Amino acid sequence: MPYVTFLPKEVARNLKEAANVISVRGVHDSKLDFKVKHNRLLELFFNPFDCGSKPEQECTLEICDQIIDFVKECGKEDIIVHCGEGRIRSPAIAEAIEYISHELYETDAHYLTSKAFEGGLKSTASADRQLTRMIIRRFDARVKEEAAAVSEGGECTASA
Repeated sequence: MPYVTFLPKEVARNLKEAANVISVRGVHDSKLDFKVKHNRLLELFFNPFDCGSKPEQECTLEICDQIIDFVKECGKEDIIVHCGEGRIRSPAIAEAIEYISHELYETDAHYLTSKAFEGGLKSTASADRQLTRMIIRRFDARVKEEAAAVSEGGECTASA
């Protein structure tokens, strides 16, 4: 059963053991040099929804697909998500990963954002919740596409 942890970039940079890492940076941020080579590393570049970014600098459906594919690739292995300060994008992504993992592996979500930050997502900006919902909606849409393809008797081309 996978655990999902979110961290600020300075903590993630200094991890001493290889892990499965989703590294989220702003579109103008420099590359983060990790102390170890990670098992899997997904590097994403987008700004939080509420920081005055242009639409092309925000999360896209393509980025949601990359996150979903990464979670599937990791299977039941633990995942670490980091962003700049570890308080906006990474907790939102972690929350979505818990939903995806629960749906894929029928596990109980054992990482609760509310345990990590007082008040959980309720205390964070609406943009965080918007990001979580965006990833979950994309995952649900892919599941429906796959189910439709299977029910039509064709090969499954969509991937949840």
